[in-house]
Amino acid sequence: MIIIEGMDNSGKTRLAEYLSGMLDIPVRKRTAGPPREEMDLIWDAIRILTVNPRAIFDRVSMISEAVYGPVLRGRNVFDDTLMGHRDYMSRLLKLSPLIIYCRPPDPVIFTFKSDIEQMDGVIDNKHQLLRAYDAFMELLPSYSVFRYDYTSPTQPTEILAIVEAYLGVSKLKRHRGGYFAQ
Repeated sequence: MIIIEGMDNSGKTRLAEYLSGMLDIPVRKRTAGPPREEMDLIWDAIRILTVNPRAIFDRVSMISEAVYGPVLRGRNVFDDTLMGHRDYMSRLLKLSPLIIYCRPPDPVIFTFKSDIEQMDGVIDNKHQLLRAYDAFMELLPSYSVFRYDYTSPTQPTEILAIVEAYLGVSKLKRHRGGYFAQ
C-alpha cells in the first residue's frame, strides 16, 4: 500500500498517476472532491483498511481529515467515532504502508491554479493547513514516511529507489523522458 499525501497543489495526483503507470497498480482516490457527508470519511477509512493493499492511494481520510478537519471545521470527525482517530491510524500503520508526503516549497504549494476548484477555506487557511500537515507527518514513524519535493532534481531518483525497495521490485518501467517528466 502506497499512500500519497500532502496539501492541495503539492503534486500528489501527478505522482500517483505516474507511479500507477510505471507499476501497473491502480490509483484509488478518496473522493472526487470534498466529502458531501462526514460519514463518507468513515466509509473511506473502512474501505482502505479492508481493501486489497496493492494500490496507490491519492490521499486517505485518516490522514487528510486529521489536518483539514480541525483547521476548516474545528474538529476531526474520526474523534467523534467509537474507535477514535488514534485507533484508525493504528490500524492503518499496522498495514505497513509507504507514505509519500508531497511537500514542495511553500511558494509552489501556494500558487493555486484558477481552473482547479478548491474546497472552501483552503486558500484562506493555506499557511495553517501546511503547518498542520508538517506537524502531523512529524508524528508518524519516520521509517514509513518519505518526503517528496517534485521541484528537486534528485527526488525522482530517490523516490524510485524507495518504491522499488518497498515493493521488492528490482527495476521499474522507465520512459524516454526520464522518471517524472513534469
